[in-house]
Amino acid sequence: MLDDQVNFPRREFLMQSGRVAIAAAAATAVSAACIPGCNSSDDSPKTAPPAPSTTGKNPVTAIVYDPAYAKHFAGAGHPESPRRLEAIMSALNETDFAGRLDIVKPRDASDDEILAKAHRENWILITNDKDFGEMVFRERRPHHGVVFLRLPDERASSKIDALRKLLRDCADRLPDAFVVVTDTHIRFAAS
Repeated sequence: MLDDQVNFPRREFLMQSGRVAIAAAAATAVSAACIPGCNSSDDSPKTAPPAPSTTGKNPVTAIVYDPAYAKHFAGAGHPESPRRLEAIMSALNETDFAGRLDIVKPRDASDDEILAKAHRENWILITNDKDFGEMVFRERRPHHGVVFLRLPDERASSKIDALRKLLRDCADRLPDAFVVVTDTHIRFAAS
């Protein structure tokens, strides 16, 4: 995706970027299974959507979806394409399966939820939100590592370059550390 195509607020980006990946993975699986012509690398016949339950109940399938997902562009030829997602949603809505779909809107995650999940899952959190420093230092919130990016250039390519340098030079020091990364320095702070 080009950096200036979509400018999501941080929390919305965190939540939606994960859901875009979920939507894209679901899109790949669904399109390969039941949408004729959507999987251009395979011209074999596609199977129909799942039949209604034999127990007499039609289970509901939830899909996390937002029209903003159509703004995600991973590059030409990549399976995560807006056109593919639109084709999948359209095809699902045109089948008998549509009555068993529950379209769920994504929601923002709070800083508390993000830090708690990162701690629970044993993740190192990468952020450009200084509120996490406040949570770690002043409030003494538990964490397994926070990387705070203070870069003058917010484009993805700058963040990737900074993270590559950090991982190349300091990967073994990241667990349980609070790290401030600028375009010229890497500083480890005691938390």
